[in-house]
Amino acid sequence: MRKTFRPYIGHVKRDVWVTRGGEPVDGIVLLGFQGVAAHLTKAEAYQLANRIVDMADALPDALPSTPNRATPPAGAPTPLTARRAVLLAADGTEEPPLPTTSAD
Repeated sequence: MRKTFRPYIGHVKRDVWVTRGGEPVDGIVLLGFQGVAAHLTKAEAYQLANRIVDMADALPDALPSTPNRATPPAGAPTPLTARRAVLLAADGTEEPPLPTTSAD
């Protein structure tokens, strides 16, 4: 299976986690696409942050930057243009779109 979707942590917030025994644990919640990805105590958050920084420092500088997810790359089809049907004439040229009415 080819990986085409990159998991992403979108939000980090402070929250209190309640254990099964009813004990509150103050910490930080990492929220991903599927919901809660992790709940970390203060010590765990520092440990993870240090490991992330160390691993980022070990990456080569020549990696391409990741574009903002909210902004598609230049020339990428937008949701509106991606669904637009293109009508072709018999000679292969593009036909102009049909006029729309208020009923559409």
